[in-house]
Amino acid sequence: MRDPAKLPDLMARDLAAVDWLAPGQIRGRARRRTIRNVVAAPVAALLVVASVWLLAGPGQGGGLAEDPVGGNGPSASSPPNSPSRPAASLPAGWFGPEILLQPQDVGPGYELGNENAYAPGEYPAWPFAVEQCAAYAGLGVRAFLGYTWMRHNTVARRADTATKGDVHAELRSYAGVTAAKQVVSDAREVVTACREYSYDGGEGSTEERPGKVVHTSTIVDQDFAGDQSLLVRRVTRGVDARTGELLPGNQSVGVELLAVIRVQDRVEVLQTDQDDPDRLRAIAAKAGQRL
Repeated sequence: MRDPAKLPDLMARDLAAVDWLAPGQIRGRARRRTIRNVVAAPVAALLVVASVWLLAGPGQGGGLAEDPVGGNGPSASSPPNSPSRPAASLPAGWFGPEILLQPQDVGPGYELGNENAYAPGEYPAWPFAVEQCAAYAGLGVRAFLGYTWMRHNTVARRADTATKGDVHAELRSYAGVTAAKQVVSDAREVVTACREYSYDGGEGSTEERPGKVVHTSTIVDQDFAGDQSLLVRRVTRGVDARTGELLPGNQSVGVELLAVIRVQDRVEVLQTDQDDPDRLRAIAAKAGQRL
């Protein structure tokens, strides 16, 4: 399903691809039809075009087209049952891009990028889907896949600034509070079951000195934002597979922080590579206020 937007452009593109009959064929066919059929045909064609617009697959960049802006369309802030927001125009669980984390939530020197929206079933990834952990498959976590609408963006530092720590945000809505709570519970369960795991290889691994990648995760804090929240710290280390010593180089250790925030039936996950729990905790609190 496409994120409703730019209807005239989309209709023009779809109509351009129609294989029209020759004029003589059209006139001959018209003579054989009743007035009723002639009147009904354009209506049916319009319905087909509208269906293509609403139900077509992912748009540019693997995501969906832009949201409606301006005009008389429904606003992002309109409640689902508002008269200004037709029930058939937007999918269940829809929310606008302004609900996600914004640059002002992070601080000066940041801008938005990597914005996309996804209909149900179009985005199978999840920050806590750690398939390389042997215990993950046995957990059978699938609640995160049941979202009704999803968006992501990245609040990134501007090139003309010295700020650090881009923040990636993924927000999903679910069919009720119970489903959203299960997603948070699953994230906690993954961290517990995959507290530490490793696998052979890594960027620093060579034939002379085989390497191993070791991942560790811990819950740093909880219930600091929204209705529920978790703050998770992940550390990735490249070590010598024989001795366990860190491999040389400044890339042998990496740290990532994740914040999970639930408000009602929405769950947002924030990710950053800046190892500053207090900073992400404060950002997560602002993100929770938007939800």
